[in-house]
Amino acid sequence: MIMSYLGPRGTFTEKAAHEVAEKIKKETKLLPLKSLEDVAMSLTDRRADIAVMAYYNYISGPVKNCLNLINNNNHRIIGIQRIPIELAVCCHPESSDFSVLYSHPNAIKQCSEYFAKNYPEIKKIEVESTATGMEFTKESKKGLAVGMKEAMIEMGLKILAENIGNKTDGIQNYTDFYIVVPGSKKREEKFTMFLEIT
Repeated sequence: MIMSYLGPRGTFTEKAAHEVAEKIKKETKLLPLKSLEDVAMSLTDRRADIAVMAYYNYISGPVKNCLNLINNNNHRIIGIQRIPIELAVCCHPESSDFSVLYSHPNAIKQCSEYFAKNYPEIKKIEVESTATGMEFTKESKKGLAVGMKEAMIEMGLKILAENIGNKTDGIQNYTDFYIVVPGSKKREEKFTMFLEIT
């Protein structure tokens, strides 16, 4: 079975995909793609059997275009996976230049209070994912990035602070992901058992 998700590796969407794959209990190959549009199309053109698509974040709200992509392609939502969003901030181990932040716009929004307090003058550069921001920081040896601690460790980056996300009424941030399959009856029947266990 092939499961598509918005990549690259090292993102919260990849973490959600791994958790969904564990629940399915079938051999699953993960297929990271570059956009939500491509994730939806991967089901339409049968490059993937199932997809994981972020649709709601507790702080940022609905993910733009997710439901439209599902509906316009006649896909079916068969479950939901919730992932706690625990953001950390990192730099290259040799860097002392913290003048710029590279990250996904939602991640920047979700830790805005931390940066307002600690780096009020930092320039924010939006990139396609938190993992891409970490890659920029690693390659350029300057700036900061926000994302998953585990990905930072894997990339050899220096973690400066953990759990930097905004808190709303003391509640930890989270993202809900739709688990999506193509809309044919054959595919629906294939995942009936999965529906019952989520």
